[in-house]
This record gives sequence, structure tokens and C-alpha cells, in this order.
Amino acid sequence: MVIFKATGVNKRYGEVVALDNMNFSLEESEIHYLVGVNGCGKTTLCKIVAGVVSPDGGKLEIFGEEVSSMTPNEAKKKGIAVVYQELSLIPQLSIEDNIMLGIEPREKSLGLIDRKTHREKAYEALRPFEKVIPFDDEYLEKLVADVPIDEQQIVEIAKALARKPRLIIFDEATASLHKQQVEVFFSILRDLKKSGVSTIVISHKMKEITEIGDRVTIIRSGRLVNTVNVKDVNADQVIQMMVGDKELLERQSSSSVKEDAETVLEVKNLSSEKIKEVSFSLKKGEILGLGGLQGQGQTDVLLTLFGSKSCKVEFFKIGGEEVDLGSATKAMSHSLAYISGDRKKAGIFSKRPILENLIISYLIKYKRKIFLRKNMRQQVLPLLAQIDTVFGKLSDNADSLSGGNQQKIVIGRWLMTNPAILLLDDSTKGIDVGATKEFYDIMHSLCEAGMSVIWHSSEDLELLNNTDRILVFDNGMIVDELVGERLSETELYRAALDTKKAHEVVGQGDRDED
Repeated sequence: MVIFKATGVNKRYGEVVALDNMNFSLEESEIHYLVGVNGCGKTTLCKIVAGVVSPDGGKLEIFGEEVSSMTPNEAKKKGIAVVYQELSLIPQLSIEDNIMLGIEPREKSLGLIDRKTHREKAYEALRPFEKVIPFDDEYLEKLVADVPIDEQQIVEIAKALARKPRLIIFDEATASLHKQQVEVFFSILRDLKKSGVSTIVISHKMKEITEIGDRVTIIRSGRLVNTVNVKDVNADQVIQMMVGDKELLERQSSSSVKEDAETVLEVKNLSSEKIKEVSFSLKKGEILGLGGLQGQGQTDVLLTLFGSKSCKVEFFKIGGEEVDLGSATKAMSHSLAYISGDRKKAGIFSKRPILENLIISYLIKYKRKIFLRKNMRQQVLPLLAQIDTVFGKLSDNADSLSGGNQQKIVIGRWLMTNPAILLLDDSTKGIDVGATKEFYDIMHSLCEAGMSVIWHSSEDLELLNNTDRILVFDNGMIVDELVGERLSETELYRAALDTKKAHEVVGQGDRDED
């Protein structure tokens, strides 16, 4: 049974064509993936389904009823829920109140909120995640602002589940989740499917699509390329249809590290709330990966290096000299730069012009050279072209850009400071396949020119395909180091999941096969 159908749908934003004669259908109990490069129209299509955007033309059918358009409230009444990539939570409300906002159960007598039922329903919505988050009253009473981004994403999902939808849309819902949380999300999708609920999922993760999806629709430049059964295609074919060429994200053939390369960074016995006596070094031109299961201290290593988290350390050395990295300003003065994957919280200034977003870090680092502001436009335009950023005018606010292009602005901002050491914290999250490939090329080009990179990613293949070696973390400690032939998924999973054997490997220098 078809529960949603779009026929010949068109949508324009001024001169920009978002959807062009788009056709799409969703079956009952189906997990249907939407893929395409950033700005291709997939989010616009989902917003039309959710009643947030009205189409300029075409036909819509929802649950067998033909409609010209809907309001968000009408869509909600029909049983449509949405989990957006940009979270809709209220930071200063509790987790419980965010989940139940707008659907609070009321007492029959006075019409007051029934707090007992209110909490029970919040627990019910969060229950699928009880093994990967704290699951108690104290947690429900926490402010959303006080929990990390992955748990905020879980609250957003729980908020949608609490509404008992018939159709639910997930826009990059797994982008902030670590592996165990993603597995729970997959279980939720399967349970929704069993109960007759249909799901539309926007994702850039090919492995996720092939593992859990029923059908996948590929959109390019606002037009339907194809809708296929997932079992009939592989990731290579889907990417081909998305970007229009055969080039895949393959491992770079050569390293930028020279045998006699100087050591640019040394860290000795670094400890903080989530990391324990971490020591490592970084060479000029090297790309060093921080791997392992998510939430094992990788981000904290980067934040302490950039002076954004307090720590205890025996020493930091840059170029052989001990330095103080006690603040972001001090880290920048030593030519470190930090790019977060959470562009909303730690990256983009959405209500400020694109130009200001690009030059802010440059002006902070070179504060005595304010006169260079006049030349900024000439400096940023080649950079924007280099990272293939799609924008209107430099005076446009950053929130006029797609999510992927916002992340490119953050990347460009730090590249303007000419860093010697670049700290990447899941920095390609939310960027489409084509832009991600360009980002990889930029990183390798910069390293060939002498820059060094420390790279944490939630995508294992991203690390395996782009780094010279990987430090594997577990419980805040380095438990293994992968280099050369050991840079493989098997070795990475083995090290991350079998920490006892990993410690033995570190100590003895070789390993026995299972």
C-alpha cells in the first residue's frame, strides 16, 4: 500500500530549482532512503512531506488523500513526525520536557499536567536507548544543554517516537551517534517496520543504507535519478548515481610523511576527565588518526590540545620546545586549528555574513593586522572556489547555505589561518560524497606542503583511507597503534573490541591470529 506519493512536484527558491518534476512514493512498513549530494533537494522533499514547505506544482497523496499542501500541524495530526539534522530541542528545558513538549498528558479534573504519566511516557520513548544512555530520573531531569551532542540526537529521536507516528522522517539522524547507538537506531527502524510505520531516511552512509534500507531514491540537482531496491545495488552504483562519475573514496596511494621528517608535536602523559596518560608524537606532513569506538576520549584529546578543556600533562612540545596550550588563543598562536563536526554549536555563526564567518579566526590570530580586512574578499574567494562552496553573496548570512556548505565555511575559516597542525573532530559529518572527496584531496595536498593533521572520525573507513597511522582508543587510553598493513577494518575492529589482546599487541610488537 502506498502511503505517500509525490507526482511531478516542483519547488523553487528564487532562481534556485530545488525540485524539478520530482516523483517519489513510500510504501507502508517501508524503510526508504533518500540520497544525493548537498543541495540536491532531498531535504526540501522531506519538508514538503512534513508540511513545512509548500510545493509550487505537482500532486501529493498522503494516506490515500490528495492534498495540494499541508501545514506542519496538519501533517502532525495525520501522524507524520520529523527528526531534523539541525536539532529542534530547547536547551534550557529538561530531557523529559523536551520529549513531551506539546503532547503533555493532562489530569481530567483541573487540566494540569499529569506528571506521573508524563514521566512514564518519556521513559517509554527513551527505552530503546536504555543500554547506551543513563536511564533514570536524574537523567530525565537534566537540561538538554548539559548532555553531549550524541545524546541530544537520541532525545530528538525519542521526541518523535513519543508522538506514535505513522510516518517518520529521519534527516541524518545517525550523524552524531556512535556505533552502539546506531545499532539501537537500526533496531528502532526494524521495530517501526514491524508495527506498520513507514520511514524516510536521509543519509550519506552507504553501509547503513545497504544494511537496513528496503529501497533507495537517488536525487541529483532536484531531479529523480532512480529508485531501486537496496538488494539490487551496491554502494559503488549508488555513489555513481549520486555524483555522476565513477570516482570512489579510495585510499590515498602514498603518504606525505618523509622518512627523515621532523617531529612537530609531542604529547607526554596527557590526562583529563575522560583520558588517561595519553602519549604520542606527530611528524611533519603526517595524518594521524584517532580511532576506536566513539566516546572513548578521542574528542577530549583534540579539545585539550586546542586549550578548550582543562588537563594534566607532563609536557606538550611543538618543534622540540615545551609550550603552554592552556587556551584556544595560545593554541592558535602555536599554529593549531580545530574543526568540529558540530557546526551548529562549535562552528557556524548562522546569523552573521559568510565573509565574517570566514575571517573571524584569521582576525583573532592576526589581531595586529586589522588593516588586512580590506583585502579579505580577494583572499576568501579563491579559497571558497578551492573547497567548492556553493553560495550567493559573501554578505548573505551563513544560514542561507546548505548544511554541507556551512561546514565548508568552517573548514575554510581555519585554513585561512595557515595552521601547521590541524585538529579534525568528525569534520566531514553531514557533507555529501562529492564534497567529502574534495575535502580529502585538500587535506592530502596541505600535508604534502608540510601541514600535519590529527583526525578523529566516526567513520572508520574515513580514517583507514586517509591516515598514515591510527591510535586506537578505549576508555580514554591508547590500546593499539595501526600502521602499514595493519590499517584495515579487521584490525581496527579487533583492536577496538578486544582490548585485552590490543594491550598484548602494544607490548609484544606482533600478534597471533584468532
